[in-house]
Amino acid sequence: MDKIKSPQQRLKLIIHVTGTNGKGSTIAFLNSILSEAGFKVGVYTSPHLISFTERIAINHTPILEEEVAEGLTYIRENIPEGLNLTYFEVTTALAFHYFAQKKVDLTLLEVGLGGRLDATNVVNSQISVITNIDYDHTDWLGDSLAKIAFEKAGIIKKNSEVITGVASGEALSVIERRALEMKSSLYLVNKDIKYRVEKSNTIWGEDFKYQNLELGLMGKHQTANAALALMAVELLRKKGVNISEEEIKRGLKKAKWLGRAQVISENPTILLDGAHNPGGAKALRELIEERYFQRPRIMIIGILKDKDVSGIIKELLGKDELVQVILCEPDCERALFTSEIRKEVLKYISEENVQEIKEIKKALNLAKDKATKDHLICVTDFFIPWLKSLIR
Repeated sequence: MDKIKSPQQRLKLIIHVTGTNGKGSTIAFLNSILSEAGFKVGVYTSPHLISFTERIAINHTPILEEEVAEGLTYIRENIPEGLNLTYFEVTTALAFHYFAQKKVDLTLLEVGLGGRLDATNVVNSQISVITNIDYDHTDWLGDSLAKIAFEKAGIIKKNSEVITGVASGEALSVIERRALEMKSSLYLVNKDIKYRVEKSNTIWGEDFKYQNLELGLMGKHQTANAALALMAVELLRKKGVNISEEEIKRGLKKAKWLGRAQVISENPTILLDGAHNPGGAKALRELIEERYFQRPRIMIIGILKDKDVSGIIKELLGKDELVQVILCEPDCERALFTSEIRKEVLKYISEENVQEIKEIKKALNLAKDKATKDHLICVTDFFIPWLKSLIR
């Protein structure tokens, strides 16, 4: 970053977000609230679903392709030959350069992988958010929750503030220890900030209480992500950032996150969701049971080789007589063969309700042919880029 004049040091307020699931949703809530409050908000997330420009945005507007080209030219001209940077390192440098150039008021950063060694971790963030800790990317982050928590807690900076949805166990102990070492204040969901899901959502803490909240993102689990976002907002307010209760409520209601629990058509309902690990699969299944109870379902599923196929299928399906499954293969080298996924699916679903069709377009056409207007067709994470013509 020194070679491009350390643009990250010119960013004012930074909220750095890591965790196994919920990072994008928490950032979506924060971005929506802060945008409603009139701030210029730099948002860096990954991966993108359809276009690279989604990764780098100000408020809800992605960087232009010509701005990408200009930024990459500047980086290339200032980086010495022989310095081999990864794709993510270059993208991160581009985001910092762009946000500094545009003089954003606040920056929301999503960690790419883990946290401690992530390219985003060169920032001196005032607030860190660790959404939760679960098993994912174990080849890189470790095979225990404590090891994974150690990597993610690496984003905590000295004399900063930390918010986490991790409630107990070895993962929380690791986060508490890191916060203590860094002399940082730690705020816990269900202790410092609480929430209740009834007919309407209520989120409260020691100095605040918000009732009758409407969330723009579907699923009961989103209340937990909204609680994390609201705690961050309350900490910003204590720093003198002016955000009203009405702006908070409007922001929560307007929050959107492309391809995450997103309904793209009705009759039949087609739902896209980015679940790619057991925790995400569980949240998706709970959402389906909550919103689409007793409706017949067709699941279009594809999984990558480095994912926990057994855990994902177990959480996603369970014993469910209303489900039909179409197995596909994402169009990439990491795709797991449908025959391997089938072995896991048949533990829960009878053979006559499982089909293998490798191409996603053919699978979706088959699902539509099978479906009545009452059906739910659910398409999982790895096929969303290939359905871009359907996404709005």
